[in-house]
Amino acid sequence: MFYLFYLSLLPILIDFIIRLHRKDEKAIKKYFSYAFLTFAITFTLKPQLVFLSELVSLLIIPLFIYENPYFKNFWLIYALLVGYFTLHNLIQLLLIYALTSIAILAFNYFERKELHRKIVHIGLGCLIGYITLIRPLYGIYFMSLLLIIGSFLYLIRRNYPVSLFLKEYSKDGSGKEAFTLVIGILVSFIIGFLIGINPYFAAYYQAWVDGLSAIFGVKSKGKSLRGFIGGIAGGIIAVLATKTNPLFAIAVPLVEYKVRKVDDNLVVPIITLLLYILVTRI
Repeated sequence: MFYLFYLSLLPILIDFIIRLHRKDEKAIKKYFSYAFLTFAITFTLKPQLVFLSELVSLLIIPLFIYENPYFKNFWLIYALLVGYFTLHNLIQLLLIYALTSIAILAFNYFERKELHRKIVHIGLGCLIGYITLIRPLYGIYFMSLLLIIGSFLYLIRRNYPVSLFLKEYSKDGSGKEAFTLVIGILVSFIIGFLIGINPYFAAYYQAWVDGLSAIFGVKSKGKSLRGFIGGIAGGIIAVLATKTNPLFAIAVPLVEYKVRKVDDNLVVPIITLLLYILVTRI
């Protein structure tokens, strides 16, 4: 049944590829950011709300990209039919679509470049965390694959469409943040596995604490109190998603706020793991 659902996503993929070919930057950016926004929501809620299907929420995205009302109406019917035959529960399906729609509308209302960049950061971190939660070693394999693909893309970074994504989603156009994000989580995961811990929670803290800290503090030069408050909000979300010690909601953002000479992507996941070891084993 699930392979049929994956086939149902092909029209979205085909439309995305067509828009890449046409260099429709506005639609490309929406597709990419909305996809990672749905990852952030779904893979944060998934550990608690087990009825949420991982990718069903992606089906609603074209409604916010198509401008032709006939296409919108057709896609709404398509999304409802495919979603229902995937979940077999209309109420759960409508809840998923409503939650995703509200998130996209809020995203559009507050839209700015930093928000696009950080929503990819949050979505990727949540995806890594969820994969590691359900299949611990798969998280290692997935991050290793990301580093290999990222290294190849770096070699062709001046070519379209890689250049477009770097322009829109990298602070300095190099893509360095993506590498440090994956490396920081990967190092914490390796340490965790070596001592017998599934450290999936470190990815959630990295995603939400660092992500919301940057979003809240976007108007400030360097780290700010506003960013620290955003980090606490992210810490609360991570605590709820992972059921870790509530003190982490303050402790992890505080470390992120105080450490200024080392990349946050490297600091947050490792510090989260060390705090977990300190709290649970001492």
